Amino acid sequence: ISADNNPEAIATYQDWLQEPARSQEQIIRGDWTALGEQISGGVDVILGDGVFGNILGLESHRELLQELISLLNPGGVIVLRQALIPRGFPVEDYESMVLLEKYRAGQLSDGEFGLAMRLWGMSRLAYNPDTCLLDNKIVYDHYESLKQSGVITSAELEVIRRYYFSGKNMILPQGLWEKILTSTGLNFEVQPLTGKDWYAYYPVYCCRLATQSKV
Repeated sequence: ISADNNPEAIATYQDWLQEPARSQEQIIRGDWTALGEQISGGVDVILGDGVFGNILGLESHRELLQELISLLNPGGVIVLRQALIPRGFPVEDYESMVLLEKYRAGQLSDGEFGLAMRLWGMSRLAYNPDTCLLDNKIVYDHYESLKQSGVITSAELEVIRRYYFSGKNMILPQGLWEKILTSTGLNFEVQPLTGKDWYAYYPVYCCRLATQSKV
């Protein structure tokens, strides 16, 4: 079962499954917080990749988690990959000019560079720590100006714009995200991952109801 409220996202990802799995897929276009109205019966596993970054309020985070919990069968699990500000995150290592130097030196792949430039490269200008909101329009407008002034090349801007988004994302400090998880009755484990730069700030959380034992 796949769910999204954006028809463009559905069109982009609907061919990711191969046959025969695709013929068994149910695609729901609708609000994530109302999935219980569209899914009959419970589910054993819920997967979300970057979902909560699109939820622009703390109470809305809780509401979505509660909706997901309501869909779980006994012993079920919620697995979430979530962009966060980790404890002790070295912000100075993710400023745009530092990332650009690393990319030109071959220390970052196109994907690692593009994602980091979106989330962190302009965070001093575009991220509000009081609201936890990142204004991506500020981010990409600034990169356009860097290209115009010759600081970055057209090819580098093209790599950066592969992650283009003109709206806002909510990026929570790790401690706040984990507090929200526990406040909704979830225990969690963070899965250790290595090999990609984004694993430092894009961890995978495996969540179960605190009242249930591991399966």
